[in-house]
Amino acid sequence: MITLRPLEPEDLDILYTIENAPESWSIGLPGTLYSRFSLRKYILSQTSSLTEQGQLRQVIDLDGRAIGLIDLFDYDAIAQRAEVGIAVLKTERHNGYATEALRLLILQARQTLNLHQLTAKITPYSNPSCNQVFEHNGFCLIATLPDWSFQSGHFVDIALYSLIL
Repeated sequence: MITLRPLEPEDLDILYTIENAPESWSIGLPGTLYSRFSLRKYILSQTSSLTEQGQLRQVIDLDGRAIGLIDLFDYDAIAQRAEVGIAVLKTERHNGYATEALRLLILQARQTLNLHQLTAKITPYSNPSCNQVFEHNGFCLIATLPDWSFQSGHFVDIALYSLIL
């Protein structure tokens, strides 16, 4: 039911929605808004090569409909490690789609990308269901990074999760 696929020009609307949603700013650059023009250029510049760009962004596809994005980024070729990020449209949350997309990404990381480790940084208190998605797929909490991220006017802890493949 869920598949992962490369970004296509038709995915501009979902990319625009997710990139400009305040809840997507928890770890990234807060308040950074992207124009459709800049996102269109980004889509056209993407390849399906993690090693070439240090990032691999894929669409979470449900029966031909884009419902979210899943990323590998901060790729380290020597350590064979990358960080994972997941964003699912609000209307599609709590249906197990993020859990299934992460399962598929883990298979891809093992079988075709030859990665040794995946990591994830999560704001543990603002989105507890996100912790469950990673834990359900075998990720372990390895550290809490105190005051790691500045959100909504104050510093918050970040939970660092890891999975050895």
